[in-house]
Amino acid sequence: MSQFSPPTISNRGRYLRSIGLIVCAVALWSTGGLLIRLITADELTTLFWRSIFAITFIFLYLLLFRSHNQLTFRAILNVGLPGLIVALCFTADAILCIYAFERTSVANVVIIFATTPLVASLLASVVLHESLSRTTWLAITCTFGGVLWMVTGSTGETSLFGDLLALLAAILFAVPIILLRRFPGINVVKAVFLSACLTALTCAPVALTTKITFDDLYLLLLFGAFEYGGATVLFSIGVKHVPIAQSTLLGLLEIVLAPLWVWWILAETPSTKTVTGGSVVLLTLLIYTIYAIREEVKTSGEPLKKNTQDR
Repeated sequence: MSQFSPPTISNRGRYLRSIGLIVCAVALWSTGGLLIRLITADELTTLFWRSIFAITFIFLYLLLFRSHNQLTFRAILNVGLPGLIVALCFTADAILCIYAFERTSVANVVIIFATTPLVASLLASVVLHESLSRTTWLAITCTFGGVLWMVTGSTGETSLFGDLLALLAAILFAVPIILLRRFPGINVVKAVFLSACLTALTCAPVALTTKITFDDLYLLLLFGAFEYGGATVLFSIGVKHVPIAQSTLLGLLEIVLAPLWVWWILAETPSTKTVTGGSVVLLTLLIYTIYAIREEVKTSGEPLKKNTQDR
């Protein structure tokens, strides 16, 4: 980790391009719920083809932009034990998210999943014995209060089950966040590649015996190559030159964009409790992230550290 310097004449262009890459990545991620709604294939078939297209995209990225001695499958999959755990968590998380999107509203899933950074802070206090400030505890309380209020508005067993799957996905995704802090050398792009391979192998027995339409195949190409593989690559490049808290702040755009896509195209309207509870979550995360940026600048006298790991 190295200090992030304020944008100057020489590096301002790179900084702004990095901001643009992160915004593009978040915008791509935000289309996931819409694509799942449009795809008619079953969950396992969707996961299989999404993974196949993500594998293809990431491999082409490595082929074009990385040294050729890293292109053997052995080199790509050599992520170490921490990287393997991250990949397994990504695999389980992808499965949980697909099933969650199919069983509750898109707004519910993205809002619940947005609590992941605070869940990670809570887990870090237990696993890494990190102390939490009163501000963090307040943010955790307000956020989970908003989620609880939102979940109480879910009607029917299916919707509530989807909310619980989304919450489990958020908890599970917090594990890689902690591991990435503990082992900053983990290559996230390679971990995602390995995760896609594991997911494809897991779903292959069902997917290879299931017919899919051309329309679904086109949507799955978008889902795997761009929403998953492309967004991961863009974010991993952009986040190297942007402070962590700022990239987290930009990530909140997904909470706004994802429900807008399904409302605009499919007329899926979130419930009143989803809107009110989600507003509490979004406002809390927004205030907390801005507060974290100001506190870091105040205590260090310099902007936040950038994330320099090769994702």
